[in-house]
Amino acid sequence: MLHVYVPDVDAVTARAVAAGAVVLAPAADMPYGLRQSMLRDPFRHVWVLLTPLT
Repeated sequence: MLHVYVPDVDAVTARAVAAGAVVLAPAADMPYGLRQSMLRDPFRHVWVLLTPLT
């Protein structure tokens, strides 16, 4: 599982889905101060995309 900080979780999630990734958890604001989504790519790697809310 890879945790990657990105500038915009929603944009990167949409781009990954367009490239064939499957959303495991849609982008949402987490109580610990991050916006996060979880994806699985076509090679079955799981990615957690994160952006700080502040």
